[in-house]
Amino acid sequence: MMGTGLIPTDWDMDEEYSFGLAVDVSEDDNNVYIEADLPGFDPDNTDITVTADQVTIKAERKEEVTEEDKKKNYLRRERRYGQVARTVALPCEVIGEDASAEFSDGKLTLTLPKAEEIRPKQVKVTAKKKDA
Repeated sequence: MMGTGLIPTDWDMDEEYSFGLAVDVSEDDNNVYIEADLPGFDPDNTDITVTADQVTIKAERKEEVTEEDKKKNYLRRERRYGQVARTVALPCEVIGEDASAEFSDGKLTLTLPKAEEIRPKQVKVTAKKKDA
């Protein structure tokens, strides 16, 4: 049954269903942060490429079929295996060689230091004395 809009309101996933890689991007004065949920992915099968103005995240989840799995008569298989990839444009230039990545409980967190020339700088204002 279809809804009135473009998105079905009652549908079943089929063989053509694919999963994407959603990210959150935030920043502070010194860094840009990217968080991505990668549940079930192994950090060893995750590749990150950083350039001055974008980040590409690629991850692969391989299907491990056991002898027990081969004997099962599946009625539904929705857990997906394969590769996901996402390239994210950054809001400013970063220093890729100083980037760091942490993977914990299926969540990838990237910390990307901003390039020095775009970091905010405080400038002290002094009053000039008038000649008397």
